Amino acid sequence: MTAANLFPESILQIAQEQAANATQEAQKIQLKADKATRIQKLLENITMFAIRGWILHLLNVINKEKT
Repeated sequence: MTAANLFPESILQIAQEQAANATQEAQKIQLKADKATRIQKLLENITMFAIRGWILHLLNVINKEKT
């Protein structure tokens, strides 16, 4: 505890650790959301190309996803 800070150092350390953990968790969740969005867009494209009969587009989008 210092004159400028009324909280004990241990409390500040716990708060910093919790903030770091929350940041890591948010990053993991964001990665999952990004992956889900990519999969959704892929499936939308596959569906649209299949409905329209655009076989080459369909093959192209599938081939891109493999790489």
